[in-house]
Amino acid sequence: MVVLFALLHSNKAQNIIADEAAKSLSKKLDTEVSIGNVRYKPFNTFQFEDLFVQDLNKDTLLYVHKTYADFDFWNFFKGKFVFNQIELDGLEGNLIVDSVGVSNLDFVLEAFRKPKKEQKGKESSPVEFNFKDIKITNSSFKLYNLQHPDMANNERFNGSRLAFKDINAKIAVDLLKGDSLAATIHSLSAKERSGLTLENLKTKIYGYRTGFRFPNLSIKLPNSQLEMDSVKMEYDSISGLKDILNSVRWNAVIKPSKIALNDLSPFVPNFSNLKDPVSLQGRLNGRISSFRLKDLEVKYRNSINLKANIDLNGIPNINETFIYADVKDFRANKGETQDFISKITQKPFILPKELTRLGTIKYNGNITGFFSNLVAFGNITTDVGTLKTDILLQFENNMRDVRYNGTAESKSFQLGTLLANKALGKTAFKINTKGSKLHNRSLQGTVKGTVPEIFLNKYIYRNINLDGNYDGTGFDGHLAVNDKNL
Repeated sequence: MVVLFALLHSNKAQNIIADEAAKSLSKKLDTEVSIGNVRYKPFNTFQFEDLFVQDLNKDTLLYVHKTYADFDFWNFFKGKFVFNQIELDGLEGNLIVDSVGVSNLDFVLEAFRKPKKEQKGKESSPVEFNFKDIKITNSSFKLYNLQHPDMANNERFNGSRLAFKDINAKIAVDLLKGDSLAATIHSLSAKERSGLTLENLKTKIYGYRTGFRFPNLSIKLPNSQLEMDSVKMEYDSISGLKDILNSVRWNAVIKPSKIALNDLSPFVPNFSNLKDPVSLQGRLNGRISSFRLKDLEVKYRNSINLKANIDLNGIPNINETFIYADVKDFRANKGETQDFISKITQKPFILPKELTRLGTIKYNGNITGFFSNLVAFGNITTDVGTLKTDILLQFENNMRDVRYNGTAESKSFQLGTLLANKALGKTAFKINTKGSKLHNRSLQGTVKGTVPEIFLNKYIYRNINLDGNYDGTGFDGHLAVNDKNL
């Protein structure tokens, strides 16, 4: 026993082990693998320095500053080094998908998916890799997909140009055989160059030929906690992982979670000032670039609530994302809506004071279009009456300006309460309006339509046609009254 430990401490034995480990990996991968210094640490650990794996283009696929590998002590006495635990410190990984969709990792996946058969008459390597526990510390990883163009702004999250640093992880592998995988991620943290910070991820993983299953998935961001279960990611072939935005299909149940929108500012920079948590739950399915949120429930602060089914197509480019929302119930009041928009625009945003008298505004119906160009077709319920709407909303100047064009109809609207004018009462109308609310100007636009009835000065006027302009000072236009009592 003493002789064996002395042998393991000798430079010659350590170099032999390093050479055998490098040869074993080189043989398995058919590429250059090199290992620098080797140190033995009692009783069953080797420290390998400067582990290098070259890809088939002769570029760096993997470099690890220090690798600590534990071997099975009893197999050692049988002449075998079976490594079953590994710690990678200072790992640098580079995954590149070229313009035709071939990745520099393909040959590695193929090597481990189909182990090579030993040639007859040739001795097998005394070194085997059967890692059950994996620890990663102080590491980095880059993924460049050259099938998609780079973005000019590196501060925005770009799924085709990922660059992670400060990666730390603890992973237990229960099964890795052929296309099957069973593992547990006890912890995983990382920072992406866009500013996205993953404080911790925990899950169990079950892999199969066309996907992965995660019974429970817990994600911790600096100010957020996202909980999901029954998560599945599926693809037609392993090559689908090269284009995770478009080729991988997801299904998940979003359990009640708290999300601070400023944690998502790498995706939507305007969220950077929104620190209040959003309560979230629902179901998700589809691809990242085109997915559906079903039975979605969102609550922000005290008054902003949403229940809807939403389809999004075009993620992660928010400016080019098309939305279709079947809104079951949306509620908001003037104060918190005003505050929300101000934090997004980082500028004061003042809605007309009259909107305060609407109380909590409730909407149900459809919303379609791009985030900067939306059509709202549905019903609005307020403290002063109900409106049927079909309106186009166009947001400009970083959401500081809004232009609108559409129709609004009501059979009973308390116009006097809205305008704080006791001479006015219940009103019925159907109008078309086109106008704007710019950040440095009052509400202004044109209006044309009919007023079947309006209570004014204790009399109900009927059958009025109107056509004119309005601004912050009032209405200027024409009124035609066809009332048989006048």
